[in-house]
Amino acid sequence: MEPDPMNARLLRSAVRMNGFSNVVVIEAAASDVEGDAEFWMHPKGDMSSVGRMWGGIRLTKVRTVKLSKIINEDHVRLVKVDVEGYEDRIIPDLLDNIKFDYALIESHASHGKCICKLMNRANIESRVLRVSATGHILWINKKV
Repeated sequence: MEPDPMNARLLRSAVRMNGFSNVVVIEAAASDVEGDAEFWMHPKGDMSSVGRMWGGIRLTKVRTVKLSKIINEDHVRLVKVDVEGYEDRIIPDLLDNIKFDYALIESHASHGKCICKLMNRANIESRVLRVSATGHILWINKKV
């Protein structure tokens, strides 16, 4: 999933150029609701976000999709999440509705405590892999 239109185009191009047949690029933002959201585009391209967390300067509307509507496999081995400050909105859906073994989550500083509370569950084993001024990298093992 990639909500930034320019990044989505680049991903689709890379998929074609590399001949990947098992990759689908979904141009949408992961969310806790289906619909539309304001998406602030940052000039660097890697710090754009739903909500103006990183000071995006160009506003556009993007489609939002629940992860559980997209990931409908019986079981997923690894899920990587990097949603630029929207973690608290999508992680409950990930933990409650998606069967996975592992997740790698980039969590930004303002959401760190909220994320840790969400993961304080009997079937979740988690550890922090990296801490920085702007966020954390979390590793989750979901016990089935």
